[in-house]
Amino acid sequence: MPRKYATLEDRLIANSRINETESYGGTRCWDWVGTFGTGGRGEPYPQMSLRVNGKHTVKRAHRLALEVFRGVVFGPDDHADHLCRRRCCVNPMHLEKVPAAENLARRYRKSS
Repeated sequence: MPRKYATLEDRLIANSRINETESYGGTRCWDWVGTFGTGGRGEPYPQMSLRVNGKHTVKRAHRLALEVFRGVVFGPDDHADHLCRRRCCVNPMHLEKVPAAENLARRYRKSS
């Protein structure tokens, strides 16, 4: 069966829409319109199902965007921080790999 998308980049772009009102650092947010799963806090997170080495896996779309578009490699304690503060955004220019503790600290700093 032929693949629907030529590349993973094409698939990520096809599952997102440019938000005309939300932006960060001079670029628009890319709102995820694909499937959502729940995170550790029970809140929805953009996710994508794919095969890696012939095995089915589910990855968070924002992490995948950093890996695919910017070549970021995640370790077990790394998180993707949304600099635009919008969890549905998958624009790789709005995301930054940070340690889990830093991501948590930033979350509380931004909300206070």
